[in-house]
Amino acid sequence: MSVNQRPQVAYGLSQPDFAAAPQPIISVRVPTTKDFAQIGTIWIDTVTNAAYILTSVTDNSANWLNI
Repeated sequence: MSVNQRPQVAYGLSQPDFAAAPQPIISVRVPTTKDFAQIGTIWIDTVTNAAYILTSVTDNSANWLNI
C-alpha cells in the first residue's frame, strides 16, 4: 500500500504558515519498503503495538525505522 500524502500547513503567530507534521498511518501490519509517505511519517502497527518512522527513500525503497 503506497501512501501519497500532501504536506499539511498550520498557522501560527510568528509565521503566517509553516509545515505541519504528517498524520500518522495506523495499520494492522508493519510497513514494507514499498510503502511510501512523507519523510518523518509515523506508522503504527496496532497488531504488534509497534511504531515506525520513515527515515529515507533511496533507490525506490522506503526505509522505515522501528521506534
